[in-house]
Amino acid sequence: MAPPPRRPPELPEELVEEVLLRIPPADPARLARAALVSKRWCRLVTVRGFRRRFRERHRRATPLLGFLFNRADTAHFVPTSSFRPPRAADRCRGLLTLHSEHGRVLLLLHHADWGLNDLLVVWDPITGEHQELPMEPVYPYTSLKSWNRCDRDHLDCHRGPFLVVFMGTTGVDTFSRVYSSEAGSWSKPRYAPEPYDGFELGNSILLANLLYFKIDEEIIEYNLVNQEVSLVAMPWRTQQRCVLMASVDGGLGFAVVRGDKLQLWELEAGPDTWSLERNIDLGALLPIDALSVKTQAAGYADHEGDGVIFIWTSVGFFTIDLWSDRVEKVGDCRGLYKAVPYVSFCTPALAAVPTDEEPGAGASSA
Repeated sequence: MAPPPRRPPELPEELVEEVLLRIPPADPARLARAALVSKRWCRLVTVRGFRRRFRERHRRATPLLGFLFNRADTAHFVPTSSFRPPRAADRCRGLLTLHSEHGRVLLLLHHADWGLNDLLVVWDPITGEHQELPMEPVYPYTSLKSWNRCDRDHLDCHRGPFLVVFMGTTGVDTFSRVYSSEAGSWSKPRYAPEPYDGFELGNSILLANLLYFKIDEEIIEYNLVNQEVSLVAMPWRTQQRCVLMASVDGGLGFAVVRGDKLQLWELEAGPDTWSLERNIDLGALLPIDALSVKTQAAGYADHEGDGVIFIWTSVGFFTIDLWSDRVEKVGDCRGLYKAVPYVSFCTPALAAVPTDEEPGAGASSA
């Protein structure tokens, strides 16, 4: 009787890790499945060093895992990848989405009396952690804008310190306050030189140390270093929704739908000087019945220079990759007019396993 064939030698762990590092970050479920191959693979995938090397390798391709929108006073998460946040429906019930940055989502528990007993919540969809930030009474305000920022290198933001910038207006004064997770408190109010109103929910962007908020037909610039506020004028007055974005050079830009074109504008050096960066023909990209007078830009996701624009149409919600012009339908049109993109890395967090090699070990929480 012939002896059984010898088991082929195992690949060195360095080679296995090199293969695993090449898994696309937009498909976190594939990493989880790889961890189920054996306890050895599970250990390789779940150690902190691998997670950091995975992020470093793909840092210029941070994946769009999904987006959030508000409907009936509740935030809803729509996946655009294999990632599914744990207990998202429970976590978001009764909360409105304000912004998302560096793997965290800023939510608002809103009461009937604006400014009284409102509550800001920082939610991490990957870990499921919630942190409540009680608002201190200031003045009853008519509109607000809040934004959260991780204060690290953004490769592993989920448990790092963060800031929340809050701007509100009484109609007479516009003020700002900053919450620090390290201090566990809000700063004292700082007042702008003139009142601003009409803050747009979920329409802001951070560029270096400058934070921009869209208001009516202008843009507020907030300097995170000196906490000063200034105004940036738009190139024209329009009723069309303009979505703030990063330009090709990393400066301030915005996207707007005009007719059958998606226009990308860029702020040049100089006082409120804008130039048209791109003019994208939507008729060549979207379905033939998608264009109408109601078609509008609805959100922007920054992929380290390779951005994605969300477009609302009467037949559905679409994304357009600005690098490849690739179009994807990501939702229906019922009540979905504004999108808050969720861009982050998701690597499996599995329970510790023994060192012996048996197939099928581990369970993913991704």
